[in-house]
Amino acid sequence: MMGPAHSLSGAAAWLGVGAAAAATGHTMPWPVLVVGALICAGAALAPDLDHKSATISRAFGPLSKGLCEIADKLSYAVYKATKSKADPRRTGGHRTLTHTWFFAVLMGAGCSFAAITGGRWAVLAILFVHLVLAVEGLLW
Repeated sequence: MMGPAHSLSGAAAWLGVGAAAAATGHTMPWPVLVVGALICAGAALAPDLDHKSATISRAFGPLSKGLCEIADKLSYAVYKATKSKADPRRTGGHRTLTHTWFFAVLMGAGCSFAAITGGRWAVLAILFVHLVLAVEGLLW
């Protein structure tokens, strides 16, 4: 799955939440639907942080590249430490740790912690990152 497909699936997930909320009588205002879909489109790129050619690994230049290398090495180390004899040999960590529910929970908890402890500026930074990733993922 490439960047645009990841981003579209994230946006679709948020729109699904909006539809479910509307079905229970809790309609979201349209700006919440639009901005929420964009934020989720950006967040949906997070699982590919461990791949050097991924949109998220190129979006912020050397900073993204450095995070990508760390994520790839960490993912590969976890894979090697937890693989069984039935698991195939791998040369990198792509589609291992970052494609798990554990990583999704860790990212959510990390963003929540940053927003709670960092206040307004942390929230703005999180939104900025997600919106840049959404534009990169959906348009490039």
